[in-house]
Amino acid sequence: MTLKQICDVKIFNYPKTHIKMIVNNMPKAYVLLNVESSSEDLVLKQLQEINVVKEAHVSYGVYDIIVKVHANTMEELKESISHKIRNIKQVKSTLTLIIVED
Repeated sequence: MTLKQICDVKIFNYPKTHIKMIVNNMPKAYVLLNVESSSEDLVLKQLQEINVVKEAHVSYGVYDIIVKVHANTMEELKESISHKIRNIKQVKSTLTLIIVED
């Protein structure tokens, strides 16, 4: 959900600046994936099914896929990476970079 969408939903009675602070304080990470050869498209499709995955892109270089993850809590972030992303069969290894500050 984008900031504009959150602000447009009337369940929040907060000014836009407060909502932006809430969104900016959500735990975020980049997860770099090494996947089995020629499985990038399959892994991308599986990543789209994970609710905390906001973006995923195939890349050239040391890592095959870069994933941007946003969660509501650090526990949800850790759980999603450990038990959802890392459990995709074609994922061989991961490197997680927790974003400290936006």
